[in-house]
Amino acid sequence: MQWIEDSINKKFLKLYEFEEFKNVNKIYDGQCLEVYSAVYKSYRVAIKSLLYNNNESLI
Repeated sequence: MQWIEDSINKKFLKLYEFEEFKNVNKIYDGQCLEVYSAVYKSYRVAIKSLLYNNNESLI
Protein backbone atom coordinates (compact mmCIF):
# COMPACT_ATOMS: atom_id res chain seq x y z
CA MET A 1 0.00 0.00 0.00
CA GLN A 2 1.54 3.24 -1.17
CA TRP A 3 0.48 5.42 1.77
CA ILE A 4 2.28 3.09 4.20
CA GLU A 5 5.47 3.10 2.11
CA ASP A 6 5.28 6.90 1.93
CA SER A 7 4.83 7.13 5.71
CA ILE A 8 7.88 4.91 6.29
CA ASN A 9 9.98 6.93 3.83
CA LYS A 10 8.95 10.20 5.51
CA LYS A 11 9.77 8.60 8.89
CA PHE A 12 6.19 8.94 10.19
CA LEU A 13 6.28 5.16 10.78
CA LYS A 14 9.23 2.98 11.73
CA LEU A 15 9.56 -0.36 9.98
CA TYR A 16 10.58 -3.38 12.07
CA GLU A 17 11.38 -6.73 10.51
CA PHE A 18 9.11 -9.48 11.84
CA GLU A 19 12.19 -11.65 12.50
CA GLU A 20 13.33 -9.13 15.14
CA PHE A 21 10.46 -10.20 17.43
CA LYS A 22 10.65 -13.28 19.68
CA ASN A 23 7.96 -15.31 21.47
CA VAL A 24 5.21 -14.12 19.14
CA ASN A 25 1.73 -15.23 20.29
CA LYS A 26 -1.64 -14.30 18.81
CA ILE A 27 -3.83 -12.75 21.53
CA TYR A 28 -6.74 -11.45 19.43
CA ASP A 29 -8.22 -12.48 16.09
CA GLY A 30 -10.89 -10.13 14.75
CA GLN A 31 -12.61 -9.46 11.46
CA CYS A 32 -10.21 -6.76 10.29
CA LEU A 33 -7.16 -7.13 12.54
CA GLU A 34 -5.02 -9.53 14.53
CA VAL A 35 -3.06 -8.64 17.67
CA TYR A 36 0.05 -10.44 18.87
CA SER A 37 2.18 -10.19 22.00
CA ALA A 38 5.92 -10.48 21.48
CA VAL A 39 9.31 -9.59 22.88
CA TYR A 40 11.45 -6.97 21.12
CA LYS A 41 14.92 -6.77 22.61
CA SER A 42 13.99 -6.83 26.33
CA TYR A 43 10.56 -5.20 25.93
CA ARG A 44 7.16 -6.90 25.83
CA VAL A 45 5.25 -5.33 22.93
CA ALA A 46 1.95 -5.66 21.08
CA ILE A 47 1.88 -6.04 17.29
CA LYS A 48 -1.26 -5.12 15.38
CA SER A 49 -1.74 -6.71 11.99
CA LEU A 50 -4.37 -5.09 9.77
CA LEU A 51 -6.25 -7.39 7.39
CA TYR A 52 -7.35 -6.30 3.92
CA ASN A 53 -8.21 -7.83 0.52
CA ASN A 54 -9.53 -11.29 1.44
CA ASN A 55 -7.74 -11.37 4.81
CA GLU A 56 -4.24 -10.75 3.49
CA SER A 57 -2.14 -9.56 6.41
CA LEU A 58 -0.52 -6.14 6.56
CA ILE A 59 1.72 -5.94 9.64
